[in-house]
Amino acid sequence: MEPTTSAQPVTPTFYKRTLVVRTLDVPLWGNGNKAKNLQLAMLEWGMDGRIRLHIVDPATESIRETVLDCALSEIESVHTNLLEMYIWFKERESFKLDFSDEAIDAAANGKDLRSSNFYVRNFFISIEEKSLRHDTGNDIQWWVWNLTRAGVASS
Repeated sequence: MEPTTSAQPVTPTFYKRTLVVRTLDVPLWGNGNKAKNLQLAMLEWGMDGRIRLHIVDPATESIRETVLDCALSEIESVHTNLLEMYIWFKERESFKLDFSDEAIDAAANGKDLRSSNFYVRNFFISIEEKSLRHDTGNDIQWWVWNLTRAGVASS
């Protein structure tokens, strides 16, 4: 006879999660120059139809804080540039999310991307390597396609 268990099956709370980097431009000393502040984050499409962005602690890989929790109707538009996605909202600040492996690695290891030549060179090497495997930007494409399918404008 099999023992019975009272444990309930776990119900998923999200439909899709993607590891990304939230990129913030931080002004330097009021001289117009900006540094990149990289935050490792998890972009989530919840089962409740809401979009969330959770900041992730690189050391523990746990969610540290939720910086976005919005309905699809609150998103004005999305725009992509290679492996970056910009999300504009009707009544809040916009978000710049980087889907590249280089940005994820830099954010996870506490590095920055101030050396733009190094970043651009490695970025295009990464694009070339990924294109050989035919998986370049699959997650960013998934996000843009599904957001626009849900009625969000795309440019």
